[in-house]
Amino acid sequence: MLSLAINTSSTKGSLAIFENKKLLRSTEWEKDQAKNLSHSELATPALEEFFFNHHALKDLNLLICGRGPGSFTGIRVGLSVVKSLAYISHLPILAPDDCFNIAINSRGHRIDLPIAVMIDAQKNSVFCATYQWQQNQLFALQEPTLVPLAELENYLAASQYLGLGDGYLHYAPYLSEKIKSKLTRNSDIADTPSAKCMSEYLLDYPDQ
Repeated sequence: MLSLAINTSSTKGSLAIFENKKLLRSTEWEKDQAKNLSHSELATPALEEFFFNHHALKDLNLLICGRGPGSFTGIRVGLSVVKSLAYISHLPILAPDDCFNIAINSRGHRIDLPIAVMIDAQKNSVFCATYQWQQNQLFALQEPTLVPLAELENYLAASQYLGLGDGYLHYAPYLSEKIKSKLTRNSDIADTPSAKCMSEYLLDYPDQ
């Protein structure tokens, strides 16, 4: 089974190709605002290289794409790609939410704490969700919700979390000391979703 995954919901984009559960190719890029390069312009060469040099569209069996929350324009790029490919070739799509995809980045790090993911929603708000690892599977404690910063303390009820997401990076200077004391950071875990990481997990647990 050949799977293609794409994620363009944040400033960083990524593409990954798997044969069964074996990674064949993975590439990442970052939107270049200085050169006015969008996800669409950066993703297109990666897709062309895949189809022209490695496999044909008819070889694909599964498409995977993060569905947000995040940048509306970015999300639209990834979803447009997979919806077009799915329409042409009648392929199934897995579209996990990107709070979940960011939490998946912690897989393999032996995280005992619940995980709080915060994605920048602008206007002093974050999309926030919490998760917990149980026997190698990730389960949602709270589904993604739009939370104003002023209400974040009430939303994060546990005493300690692993804090992830670009919402934390953006708003850290404005968070109260009480909230910051609840959030443990790990610099080895990415704060943006990854096509590679989300695919590795979903190919192991497709029913999630």
